[in-house]
Amino acid sequence: PLDDSQRRLVESAWSLADQLANRYSRNTGSLTRDDLRQIALTALSESALRYDKSRGVPFANYARGHAWRAILH
Repeated sequence: PLDDSQRRLVESAWSLADQLANRYSRNTGSLTRDDLRQIALTALSESALRYDKSRGVPFANYARGHAWRAILH
């Protein structure tokens, strides 16, 4: 489960999940936009668990690739 700081990271990136879902939904008919958004949000949550702020990479940059790969699989 996510702690409060991890939950805030995911909440701060909700728009990223929407962007990725919207972008990919135009290219596929197999999953709905809501399904794609849920996949992206799950990937953001998983990314928040592994995120290391001390590396100096903004969470959205770190999580974008994870969410995109999750949508593509």
